[in-house]
Amino acid sequence: MRRSLIVAKLALYATTLAAAGWAFGQQLPAGSEPTPPDPDVAPIDRPGPSTDPQAGDGHEGHCRLLTIARGPVSGWGLDRPGFAGADLLIRDPHTWDAFWRVHTSIMDEPPPPPPVNFREHAVIAAIQGVQRTGGGPNITVAELGAAEGVTRVLIVDDERPGPEDHPTNPFHIVAVPRRCVPGPNSLIFTHVRPPPESGIIEGRVLGARPEGDGHPLAGALVTLRREEEVLRRTVTGLDGSFVFLNVAPGEYGLGAEARGFEPARVPIAVHPGLNRQVIVLHPTSTGAFAGRVLGAAEPGHEPTPIAGAHVRVLREGAVVAETMTDEHGFFRIRNLQPGPYGALAVAEGWRPADARIEIVAGEVTRHTFILEPR
Repeated sequence: MRRSLIVAKLALYATTLAAAGWAFGQQLPAGSEPTPPDPDVAPIDRPGPSTDPQAGDGHEGHCRLLTIARGPVSGWGLDRPGFAGADLLIRDPHTWDAFWRVHTSIMDEPPPPPPVNFREHAVIAAIQGVQRTGGGPNITVAELGAAEGVTRVLIVDDERPGPEDHPTNPFHIVAVPRRCVPGPNSLIFTHVRPPPESGIIEGRVLGARPEGDGHPLAGALVTLRREEEVLRRTVTGLDGSFVFLNVAPGEYGLGAEARGFEPARVPIAVHPGLNRQVIVLHPTSTGAFAGRVLGAAEPGHEPTPIAGAHVRVLREGAVVAETMTDEHGFFRIRNLQPGPYGALAVAEGWRPADARIEIVAGEVTRHTFILEPR
């Protein structure tokens, strides 16, 4: 099991590790089987309690973990014999650049480091350490919370072997609001093992491209379902990845949706250990029309939202879609074929208003109707 837990404070691992000023954390006691976190929300979109160090009043805030990248092999520590893993806190761009160069050094064409605004965010990287097999070992930064002046990072560390006969060095890299990690001296990493019979679903949502490989879709909504019941939901990270922890073995469905793409569902049979799934979304062939209906006001006053107004979309004089505004005057009509349309807003006590609109595939056309009183 792990290991030395490392918090990064200085910049240049590439020059010398001894000069980098590392602070060591705690180890997971041998043979311990702590309970994994409540899995109702996957970690990449999971709010965790945290005290804002600048507030000074002890009230709890929320710290959302946003995945930057996750995968089976990191270059960090890969060339060191017996590398048992590392947990890193990165708080400045120089350290981030240096870490990313080492992390991606195994790639033929390393990508540039994803941009991070370190005035507002910090980065936490969990590197599992070299494993003998692939397709099984995985690691997830699952939760971050603060209590009694200490910030705790909970990491689900799954070293169950996989079916692939090659070494791996799994990693999970997340961005977190800077206020949630005031400094390395107040940070404690805690590693837990998943229950031995539980499943972990690790996947990626890609947008289809005509020329070949899909591109990662950040911010896609992913749901875990059994029949029509939504059991859990999460949002993909910057690399399009998602994870569901502590899933009981059985038959499930995964759903994914993203703006500008048709929703998709795929079946998945979950077994104990790591279960991988890629979901490919195809660009939508339809567009949407959205906006608001307001009542004109006297000079110097704000227009009034009109609830219950009828909004109609017409083509060649025929109504092809219709909806009503909500209590704040908003409306939305989906699944419109691309092309020109007429639009009409009608409400009792108000003069109708019309507009010409153009629907574009994968986009939302917006318009605000201003109705005059009768």
